[in-house]
Amino acid sequence: MKTRKALVVDDDPLCRNLLADILREKNFEVSPYRTPHEFFADHPRCRAQDQACYAVIISDNRMPGMSGIDFLHTLKAEFKCPLPVHHMALISGDWQQQDLNRATKLGCRIFDKPTPIDTLFAWLDELFCS
Repeated sequence: MKTRKALVVDDDPLCRNLLADILREKNFEVSPYRTPHEFFADHPRCRAQDQACYAVIISDNRMPGMSGIDFLHTLKAEFKCPLPVHHMALISGDWQQQDLNRATKLGCRIFDKPTPIDTLFAWLDELFCS
């Protein structure tokens, strides 16, 4: 069985590590990053291929330098990431209505911080066990 890969971007180390542990529990190989800029620095030539580089992406929304919404939008619009948008999630403990509207328009999954682990497991099961 091919290993599924997950990308986690969160500036809070506790949240980043917890999300990575949750994904590892579901047998994902996790690439954790503190900010979108760190991810882009490691992937300067990240361009669309026939297959997505990750099976799932989870990003915090409020981060220094670039929001999670802008990060996912950049992946889809500029980098032409082929990952289906419903395999992308934004998580935040401080949703502003404008951000919720943009995230909803983008079509990604939206979670509040803190999110119960069983809620994240249910989303992953919905994506990969259907």
